[in-house]
Parts: sequence; C-alpha cells; structure tokens
Amino acid sequence: MVISPDPEAVFEIHVGDWFGSTRHDGALAIAPEIARTKVPVICVHGAEEGADSFCATLTGKPNVTDVALPGGHHYDGDYDALGARIAASQPPRTDGTH
Repeated sequence: MVISPDPEAVFEIHVGDWFGSTRHDGALAIAPEIARTKVPVICVHGAEEGADSFCATLTGKPNVTDVALPGGHHYDGDYDALGARIAASQPPRTDGTH
C-alpha cells in the first residue's frame, strides 16, 4: 500500500523538504518498481488531488488498485477513515488472533 505517494522515494529525512519539493541524488522512481512487481499495490489518495495525484499515473496497471478517499492530500483530516481502509485491505488472519 502506498499512501499519497510522490513519484520518487528518498529514504532520508531532509528538513528542507518540509518547505518545498526538491530532488535528491539516489531517489528511487516508484513507477518502475511497481511495474516490476507482481505484488498487489493499493494506491490511496485524496479525491481532490485529481490528476495531480501520483496514483493517477498508475491507473490501468494490472496489479494496482486505486482508492480515492474524500478530501485532498490530508483526507480532510479523517484519518480514522484512512486507518479503516488500511485495515480492510489486510487479509484475514488464520491463526485465530485479531
């Protein structure tokens, strides 16, 4: 599952990123990695993001399920709905635990 993803992943925290979008050496492009895998991917985004959502670029990929929640990038602050959607996407446990 990817939640409001950017086109690239950077596995470092840069304080400057909080103030705007920047590019970093070593950033990993997400789309080729998703295309390369056969693992199902759920791409969650806010419905108001529209074509600006990176999830829109993944539409039609056979292993990608697009999930648009109400609101924009922050889902109108309804993080309970986001959590419920994440929980609902998980396969049921078979070991008798919850």
